[in-house]
Amino acid sequence: MKKILSMCMILGASVLFTACAGEEDDLFDKSAAERLNEMRDIYCARLEAQPAGWAMQYYPTDEEDGYLILADFNADHSVKVAMRNAFTYNAYKECTSVWDIITDNGPVLSFNTYNDLFHIFSDPSDTWGGDTGTGIGGDYEFVVVDAPEDASYMMLKGKKRGTYTLLTPLEQGTDFETYFTEVINFQDTYLPMTRPNYVYMKREGDESISAKSYIFELETSNRAMLYPEGGDPVMDGVVYPFIITQRSGKYYLRFRDQISMGDGEVVREFVYDETLDKFVCTDDENYSIEGEGTAEFFIRSINETTRWQWQRNNDMSEKMQAAYDDVFNAFKDKGYSLLNMSFGLENNQTSMRINFRQKQSNRKVAFLYGLALDGEDVNISYKGPDGDGAQATLDAMPELASYVQSFNGKYHVTAALSKFDQSTLRLTSGSDADYWIDVKMVK
Repeated sequence: MKKILSMCMILGASVLFTACAGEEDDLFDKSAAERLNEMRDIYCARLEAQPAGWAMQYYPTDEEDGYLILADFNADHSVKVAMRNAFTYNAYKECTSVWDIITDNGPVLSFNTYNDLFHIFSDPSDTWGGDTGTGIGGDYEFVVVDAPEDASYMMLKGKKRGTYTLLTPLEQGTDFETYFTEVINFQDTYLPMTRPNYVYMKREGDESISAKSYIFELETSNRAMLYPEGGDPVMDGVVYPFIITQRSGKYYLRFRDQISMGDGEVVREFVYDETLDKFVCTDDENYSIEGEGTAEFFIRSINETTRWQWQRNNDMSEKMQAAYDDVFNAFKDKGYSLLNMSFGLENNQTSMRINFRQKQSNRKVAFLYGLALDGEDVNISYKGPDGDGAQATLDAMPELASYVQSFNGKYHVTAALSKFDQSTLRLTSGSDADYWIDVKMVK
């Protein structure tokens, strides 16, 4: 009897094991090769899902600046690659080659036939820089790290170097050459290498955290050094590469790496807000990148011996033009040619200098002022002529006397174009918004 029971138990266990084994087989009803091929088809479809193409934020290595590349992946597995950078001698160029998603322990995007543009970065020769045998050292094959179903972006990782490349879709109808022109023009306007003023990365303070301020100093057009305001750039500076792209009519600045700001906070991507004239962090709007205060810069630059100059053909309001023309004609009636005017230091005092020409000689007179910061305004106080020559000129030209005295009171100081480049500022009378002039920085 015991033997019969034992046999029954063995048979029952065998049936149960067989049933479980059948359930496991259902989980793997396709081979690994079949699953990889399905995955390949899915990622191919997602790359092709953006008919206008993609903007690639490509970093060849951890040591290189990033490069903006545009790519259009087609269903016939041709890919149009376009660039405009130092490797194309800053001219727009495009080249078509072949792409594929290959299966190599996971999906890998491969630019698998030679592309005159893209393969510059992986060319082992030293033609474009780097060392013979490695060249720049970039990748042309990328592991697909993340590719959401809606094809809203794609994150790639270089197969050899391990640097990450973000792809974001272009809008329908995007012309590649126009896209580059617009992005480069934006960057030249808002992040010029020659700007005279400071740019900051800031965090607005609140009840829970203190305000923070870092100098944002460009080393190249795509690389910034950050260091605390008042700190030493050599000792405290850290370099962060970035790339600017355009999406839905807005311009985005994205650093290659996350930046730790302390207190557990990190920042990476910023979008330019045209109304506020600053880049606002997409993850934490308390962080921004912006130019220094215009009124503060106006006074600081004068104290550092900069002059702010204007002449007859500067941009100015009709009222200001009429007042300037009255002075211009008064000089002309005396046989002089009015050249320009400027604010700056004269014998260590703030002055308005009037430069004019008498026959073959250049001459000048100056009038003294005081400057005081009042938020984004400057309180300008007229003190009078600097010397007997200036007094005699005022006495002979009542039009000039009226003009110099019109710069007495509060003036609102704004950037003519953007706070990121304050090489031209606009002075607007606080008592008459129709009385303004653009002044240009000269050394």
